[in-house]
Amino acid sequence: MSYCKAGDKPTIDYQFNNGSKRVYKSDFAPIDVTVKEAPKYIDADKYDNEGFQINYVITDRNQPRSTIVIAYDVKLFPEFGGYWGLIRVPCGGNPAILSTFTGGVAIYPDSITVDKSVKCPVASNKKCTIEVKHKGIIIYSDQGNCPCNFTIKCGNCNDNEQECKSNKYPGYCCIPCQGTASKINNLAAKVRAK
Repeated sequence: MSYCKAGDKPTIDYQFNNGSKRVYKSDFAPIDVTVKEAPKYIDADKYDNEGFQINYVITDRNQPRSTIVIAYDVKLFPEFGGYWGLIRVPCGGNPAILSTFTGGVAIYPDSITVDKSVKCPVASNKKCTIEVKHKGIIIYSDQGNCPCNFTIKCGNCNDNEQECKSNKYPGYCCIPCQGTASKINNLAAKVRAK
């Protein structure tokens, strides 16, 4: 969903699973903010906090391998001669990126199969990622345990408030729109009645 307009300086207040509140201030607007139930850099369809087994074949004498993970992805590593590597997040592990690519050994990306009947011994906490995009480009992301709740301010005030200039620090004040609208409507009714 898109928030704010060009020229705004959006502030996103967010919180993972009742943890400490976090803040991100963007220099760009408008922004799109999304929350997905998956670790950073991993597609949601390749993630399950209960885990699953992936089977694959590596290029070292076409050896079959398997491992139990909560997330995986496949990436081409041009810096290592164009080999395909497996990015995986192990059971109970933090969503750090690990690669099977070592010493010239790679995987055959078409060899990967998933067995969802095999699970981790203990399910991991479900991971969520919040992503902030401007013009389709990710400008910020963070992750933590699900759920993730967020609010956005496009200026110095909340969305349901109007910013007004003030002579006192910090140079503005925030007036609630609903309360102000009610007062204006009451005043207008009194003026019409006279």
